[in-house]
Amino acid sequence: MAIVGDKKHIAFEIGSYWADSIQQQHITIWIGNKPINPIDDVVYLPTFYTMLKKEIDRIETNEFIRLDCNGLQPDEIFNRLENEASTMFQVLNYDSTTCAAICYFLKYDSKSTILFKYWDDRHKPSEEIGRVYSVDISKDTLLKVMKEALGKLSDVWV
Repeated sequence: MAIVGDKKHIAFEIGSYWADSIQQQHITIWIGNKPINPIDDVVYLPTFYTMLKKEIDRIETNEFIRLDCNGLQPDEIFNRLENEASTMFQVLNYDSTTCAAICYFLKYDSKSTILFKYWDDRHKPSEEIGRVYSVDISKDTLLKVMKEALGKLSDVWV
């Protein structure tokens, strides 16, 4: 097992292959000391690898224009993003079967932040469902961790 990044901000915990399959692997993504895929950590590597690579490219080329969030709390910002269907800010959502949280990366005020909320009713503890969490992280740090994780994944699936 390898941990890329730090769980306090963002980390990818890369585990063993599942049932000796080179196409499926145990991977847990951590944000703010919380796993965002606690229910099912087995990912289908061809999809996960491709989506992670595309997301790195998207984040590198996107300036994540500041939102006017003057005086808004993280849950109010999250709700605004949800209501506006702001998929351009959405990150780390590679597969709805493994990801139990919706995550956004954005700049507001003077910081870069990942906002996330658990949506899956199977999540435990259940009192965390619907609560918005906020973790300050720079774009450079996010990209560094994502690129290092991508480098540790196999791209040989057959």
